[in-house]
Amino acid sequence: MVDSLELFDDGNHGDSTAGDGIFANYYRPSSEQDLIVEFHIIDTRHYYEGGIRDWFGISTIPFERIGDILLINDLDLMPPMGEMNATYYKRGLNRLGYGYFFWPTYFRGLPTTTELREYLRDGAVIWAGPTSLDRGTLPQISYQTPVQETVALFLDQGGRLLLAGNSIGEMSQFYPLLLRDYIHARYIQTFHRYAYLETLNGVGGDPIGDGLNLDIIGKPGISQYFAEEIDPTATALSIFYYDTTSGPGQIQSSGSGAVRYESDGYRTIFFSFDLSGITDSTLLDSVLSRSVRWLIGHGPGISRYPPEKNRILIRPNPGNPFLIGLSRPDTVSVFDLSGRRIDSLWVVDRAIWRAPRPGIYFLRVRDQVRKVVVIR
Repeated sequence: MVDSLELFDDGNHGDSTAGDGIFANYYRPSSEQDLIVEFHIIDTRHYYEGGIRDWFGISTIPFERIGDILLINDLDLMPPMGEMNATYYKRGLNRLGYGYFFWPTYFRGLPTTTELREYLRDGAVIWAGPTSLDRGTLPQISYQTPVQETVALFLDQGGRLLLAGNSIGEMSQFYPLLLRDYIHARYIQTFHRYAYLETLNGVGGDPIGDGLNLDIIGKPGISQYFAEEIDPTATALSIFYYDTTSGPGQIQSSGSGAVRYESDGYRTIFFSFDLSGITDSTLLDSVLSRSVRWLIGHGPGISRYPPEKNRILIRPNPGNPFLIGLSRPDTVSVFDLSGRRIDSLWVVDRAIWRAPRPGIYFLRVRDQVRKVVVIR
C-alpha cells in the first residue's frame, strides 16, 4: 500500500456541497505511476455487515508519443491477470527494437482520437483485445460502439491498425461497424475447448503469412481454444488459414483466421485470436515484425526524428528531457553513485526512466555518459 486517504463530505475536499452524501478528497502521488485505488466503505450503523470494497485503476503517467507504436491492452482487469496477455506483445516489440507507448485500459481508460492521432504520421496502433472468459470480461472494442467509432475516425484519417483477439468477431454480430465497414471481415464461428484447431498456416507469398505456421495452443503461450473462424469480405485478403488436421474442430467456411485490408487511406490487420497464444516467441516476433512493417512501411531503427532528437524523460523530475544522440536504437544503462548498474532501457525515439528515489545517477550508452540529479 502506498498511502491511505480519508474521504470527506464537508464541501472542502472536492466533494461538492457539505452534507450532500458525496464524499471525496485530493491525492497527489509522489511520482508518476499507475495506481490501484481500493475503496473500503464501512457502515457504522451496522445495516450492512462487513462493509463494501471495490478497486479501480488510475494513471498519473503523462501520455506522449514514444516510438512508432501505441500498444493498447484492452482488458479491464486488475494486474497481474489483466496484463498477462500484453506481456507477450511487449516482450516481442522489445526484442524487435520497436519503441512504443503502453496503454493499459484498466489504468488509463480508453484512448480518444487525440491519442490515436499522434500515431497517424508514420505510426501504428496495436490493439490487443484478449478475452477473460473465467472473469466474464470482453475487450471493450468488441461491444462499445463509441470505441469503434473512435477507431473508425482514426482509420478515416489514414491510420494503421493491428487488431487481435477472440470474441471480437462474435460480438460483431451485434456491434458490426468496425469489422463490417473497416476491417472487412465476417464472423463464422468460435472454436471451443472440445472442438478446436491449434495451428494456422500462412498464405504463400503474403507479406505477413508467407512461410509461417503458428501453434496457438500450448505452453508457453496463453492457449487460444476460443479462437474464431472469419471470412474476408470486399477486397480484404486472408493471411492465415486454420490447419484442418490440427485438432477436433471443423471449419464451416473459408477457414480463415486472419485478414488484412488496404484502402487508399488506411490499412488494417485483424487476427481472430490473441497473439499471446503463439507458442514460439520467434514466430510471434515474425508476425509482429511483418505486420508492423506492412502497416507503416519500415522496420525498427528508422526513426522519424533525427539522432539529436532522441530523448529520455526523467521522472519524477520536471523540466527539460535528457537528450542523447543515437544513430540507431540502443540500450541505455543506468548506474547509481556507487557504480552499481540498477536499470536499463531501450531507446528508439523516446523513453521514460523513473528513478526509484532521489539521488545522483549516471546514464551510459556506448561511449556517452550523462549525470542526472533526481531531487524529488
